[in-house]
Amino acid sequence: MTQSRHAAMGEMISMIAHQWRQPISVIAMEANNMLADIEFDDIEPDTFSKDAKMIIKQTQYLSKTIDDFRNFFRPGKQKEYAKPRDIVDECLVIMGKTLENQNIELLKAYHSDRNVLIYSRELLQVIINIIKNAKEALLENRKKNRQISITITETKVAITLSIIDNAGGIPDKIQHTIFEPYFSTKDKKSGTGLGLYMSKIIVEEHMNGQLEIKNTSDGAQFSITLPINTHPIKVG
Repeated sequence: MTQSRHAAMGEMISMIAHQWRQPISVIAMEANNMLADIEFDDIEPDTFSKDAKMIIKQTQYLSKTIDDFRNFFRPGKQKEYAKPRDIVDECLVIMGKTLENQNIELLKAYHSDRNVLIYSRELLQVIINIIKNAKEALLENRKKNRQISITITETKVAITLSIIDNAGGIPDKIQHTIFEPYFSTKDKKSGTGLGLYMSKIIVEEHMNGQLEIKNTSDGAQFSITLPINTHPIKVG
């Protein structure tokens, strides 16, 4: 029991570290911009205020992330009605600056404005994780014309959120293993191997949905399908 408890604690700490790297890098970048403006006596109040507000947003996200993981396995959690498009937009507030600085073009196409019954904070973590992986694949595999496309579509029974990159795709030999625990193509510093595994649990076990991966002609496509009603979507 003690060994299992320690293993679970290690997993959660690794996941928190994985999710914190993104906002911490944004905070550092904004702070450096502010210090540079001070050093060169080029302080614009509007720009200074904008950078400070971004730091506040990122620190608020860090605080909420702790609560998210504290509540992850807590029984009695309540789902809420939320729009997937609003959750995507919140994610882009957190990650947009980094994508812009890495010359990654972001394309959005929302074809649904419907509310679904979900754990919105958990879905936010899933979307951040997938976009972060897409960003890292683009930096590794493309020198220019980097793109991430996010589309939301709706049928009578479900809403599907697709995140597509043009980073070249996932090799066929590892596609079937990427959702397994501790599988990672990154080094130990950059990845825990838990991100996609936990994302799969969140979408399919916590929200009765489906998380799938397939290659397109230019890259990888992750699709999150969420039921409009509360009945599970058949997986497989």
